[in-house]
Amino acid sequence: MSKDVESRIIDIVNEMRSSVVSIITTRLMVDEWLNATPPVRGGIGTGFFIDNKHIVTANHVVHDAAELVIVTPEGDEYEGELLGRDPEFDAALIRVEGARSVRSVKLGDSDKLKVGGQMVIAIGYPLGLLGEPTVTLGVISAIGRSINTPVGVLEGLIQTDAAINPGNSGGPLLNLDGEVVGMNTAIIAGAQGIGFAVPINLVKLTIDEILRFGRVVRPRLGIFGTDINKPPLARYFRLPVEKGGFSS
Repeated sequence: MSKDVESRIIDIVNEMRSSVVSIITTRLMVDEWLNATPPVRGGIGTGFFIDNKHIVTANHVVHDAAELVIVTPEGDEYEGELLGRDPEFDAALIRVEGARSVRSVKLGDSDKLKVGGQMVIAIGYPLGLLGEPTVTLGVISAIGRSINTPVGVLEGLIQTDAAINPGNSGGPLLNLDGEVVGMNTAIIAGAQGIGFAVPINLVKLTIDEILRFGRVVRPRLGIFGTDINKPPLARYFRLPVEKGGFSS
């Protein structure tokens, strides 16, 4: 790696320092008689400021949280308000009032990502490590991936070999221009060097809809479609063409 690239990565991390926060959730519990018990700490994730009061994170970090505590790298704590969630894109939007010395990120264009040599930086709080966020480096390994998760199928994902661990969810994936091109979302248990992020262009749709409507508004056709891009797939379904779309 050249000194210029090393310096650029250091500069990006310094610029992003106050943008990336830890999100600690508490959850309501019930006993065997269905009586509510006091909230308990539920988990920890990562988020990033898109302006001075709105934070983007992963839906699975906050989906059943009773309370949200936002912790900055300086140790300041703020109460977060969940504005909306999008399980389909695994994205959520939080509002924080009165946060000091925060810096919003620059949102890039995930449609411009290239597989192979394009380097990316993942920033977050893995394993509940607070204080300075953890930084890892990798490349774009693949795009358009689909995976099964406990909350459903996530589609159109970015695959990267930048190390992503539990707690990184909701954190930014950046290019070397310092732009957020993805939101880290998942790992494959038992695998090494395989992490996934939601393209930031999909996250932008979630942000826009929540800010405009207070919820995600997404029409459905009631069909499932897939690309026909390989002759064996066309032969299997006995289709008359080898290119196009197939719905059921």
